[in-house]
Amino acid sequence: MNQLVAYMNTKKVTSDIKKWLARTRTTCKWFSTNIVGRAKRMLVINLNYPKEWKQLTKEVYVRLYNWMRMSVEERQDVMRFYWAEYVEEQESKDEVSKSLDNILKELRRQFSKCNKQ
Repeated sequence: MNQLVAYMNTKKVTSDIKKWLARTRTTCKWFSTNIVGRAKRMLVINLNYPKEWKQLTKEVYVRLYNWMRMSVEERQDVMRFYWAEYVEEQESKDEVSKSLDNILKELRRQFSKCNKQ
């Protein structure tokens, strides 16, 4: 997690982390304490107000960057190690929405078919 990084786009890394936190339903408190090793408020500040790479203390961003470089399986293993309650990555809302749309279309088709009989 502390592997050195020459440069990173901090805005992209923070965006990726925010999306990952939402997708996995991982709390900022759990993630900041167990993975980043910082207080929740510090993580929230770093995520919401990322600074340019050359203007910051890099330790937190290096950990965030390296976390996102890990495979899904590696992240799940680390989370299980820390007894995270929910470690499976969820489908995106778009995928769930498409799935629900398909179910509704099929139900409408079957309903109209029954009404015609």
